[in-house]
Amino acid sequence: MATASQNVNPLTRSSSYEMLPPHMSELKVVVLGNRWSEQNEVGNFLLGKNTTIAAPDRCLMIREGLGDKHITIIHTPDLLFPKMDNVKEFIQQCDKLTHPGPHVFLLVLHPKDFTEDHKRKLCRILENFSDQSFDHSLVLITTSKMMTPPALNDMIRKCRYRHLNWRNLDRLELLKCLGQVVEENIGQHVKLSVDTEDPASTIISYVQSSTLHITETAKAAGLRAGEQIPQHRSKPVSAFRIVLIGGSEKTIFAKFLWSQSSPKALVTYGEWKGQQLTVVKTGDLISQSVEAVRREMKVCVRFCSPGPNVLLLFVNPSDFTEEKRKTLEFILSLFGGNAFKYSMVVFTHEGENETVKKLIKDCKQRQHRISHYKKVRIETDEELMQKMSKMVRDNRGGCLRLNKEDDASTALNLVVFGRKGAGKTSAAEAIVGQTGLHAVSSSSQCVKHQGEVCGRWVSLVELPALSAEPEETVMEESFRCVSLCDPEGVHAFILVLPVAPLTDEDEAELQTIQNTFGSRVNDFTMILFTVESDPGNPAVAEFINKNREIQDLCQLCGERSVVLNIRDKQTIPDLIKALEEMIDDRSSSFTKDIFTRALMEKITNDSMVRRRFSVLSFNMRQNSDSGSEAE
Repeated sequence: MATASQNVNPLTRSSSYEMLPPHMSELKVVVLGNRWSEQNEVGNFLLGKNTTIAAPDRCLMIREGLGDKHITIIHTPDLLFPKMDNVKEFIQQCDKLTHPGPHVFLLVLHPKDFTEDHKRKLCRILENFSDQSFDHSLVLITTSKMMTPPALNDMIRKCRYRHLNWRNLDRLELLKCLGQVVEENIGQHVKLSVDTEDPASTIISYVQSSTLHITETAKAAGLRAGEQIPQHRSKPVSAFRIVLIGGSEKTIFAKFLWSQSSPKALVTYGEWKGQQLTVVKTGDLISQSVEAVRREMKVCVRFCSPGPNVLLLFVNPSDFTEEKRKTLEFILSLFGGNAFKYSMVVFTHEGENETVKKLIKDCKQRQHRISHYKKVRIETDEELMQKMSKMVRDNRGGCLRLNKEDDASTALNLVVFGRKGAGKTSAAEAIVGQTGLHAVSSSSQCVKHQGEVCGRWVSLVELPALSAEPEETVMEESFRCVSLCDPEGVHAFILVLPVAPLTDEDEAELQTIQNTFGSRVNDFTMILFTVESDPGNPAVAEFINKNREIQDLCQLCGERSVVLNIRDKQTIPDLIKALEEMIDDRSSSFTKDIFTRALMEKITNDSMVRRRFSVLSFNMRQNSDSGSEAE
């Protein structure tokens, strides 16, 4: 048996035929990679065949039986194949062959050949297919005999740390890993992104036809009369987001949720009285180092976004010492002072001692006892579910979030914009601490960069200059930049300006952003003045404070601005701090729903203008006709 890479969630099913939810009859896997020979080998491996297929120039589907179910493999040309540059054509082929969509993207990557260019191309394919693609992706590294390059490490992070080393991996284990990806996504398909369907189709239709009626637009966006624009259309948030914490004691309970224990966090899903449950089992945190505990809790929070609302603390009274109690106290402190309000002690054995009593007191006497002889799933323990339900109600539906210094798991989603030549790519390189980034000016499409900055994961989308583009392109790229920040939305828009008088291009770009994103974008905007010298130079502050146009712009953006030396990283912490303070003050983000609402307002306003123009034209014609008759 191979050892799965340490960040992979080990699988739980006992056979390949049980790995899918009961209602699923077929597993659809799209295989992408940078070496065709290895893609072919992995495809044969999954299908249980041994056939040689010539490198295809388009997507190729193979379907085989898997017990009483089926597995469908979609082979794709490798990333070096020229046709893979045509993302639209590839996506259309892939969507047609997997309709209504694949369950898993299996990324078969050889470390030696995997370059930054491969990463960008692969990300472009996944991001254009769906904003949920990375949630359905698993990286399969084809050799373990070399160090993984930065580009591959970044790809693994994007795929939520799901990765395996293929060599010496048996077929059943790989099938189980694919099955777990399916379970984590509740059996859902990856459906073609809304930015090629709705409401993007609404946007494009509006641009192409200026006479589009407002009610037709609403229908195209998936709205009905009298219906509010819904919140995120991503995977629904579970009513119960439960984290199991403790030593080996919780394995007695968790082994009935998972078929094997693991030192890493696992996640499963369930339902109780029509309400969804997400259950995350941590590793043995009691025996881990402080840094290991911090890392583990960050992983757990990713699985139960926006945060857990139930912490079950598993205790065996016979060996629960004061030292273990203090360790539990430290773990809970990562969530702040209110963590005990969301906690319940669960006994796995008989008995009680003073240390246990103290823990129960901290948890406001919330406790539950389970038998380690009784095989029970969490949602079938009615008494436990009732207790957790009461705790969730008492906390008014709130949830726990990691303290700021520990919360590197939540990405800071930024959109950088400005006129062409303003220095957006240089600013992006300075912020994420990377050089040689793909410049947005070379593609006229949004480019997404990611990296860890000051202990915080930052996702930065660079928006191309739009003022000179056709309105259809403006709408497409604007919607795409917001979609790339799903599901949380854009935390901040960053307007990049050199320390110089505003140009006509600057003003045109600002006007385009205002018209497209609506006036609310100002509430989310910070101005980033870029220099290549000391940002504290008095001349810089004097220019900014005395230039009337720039002062008017700063006032429009709530006086939020930072001066950044793009050649010196020392000012980056100041920028991140300013952004976090801005986000804390507002406690919301700019989502696709806000963008759609801005679009609807724009269409409404334009419709009113057209109606007023029509009435004015009619009156003018009437007056003209009356004048003619009088003569």
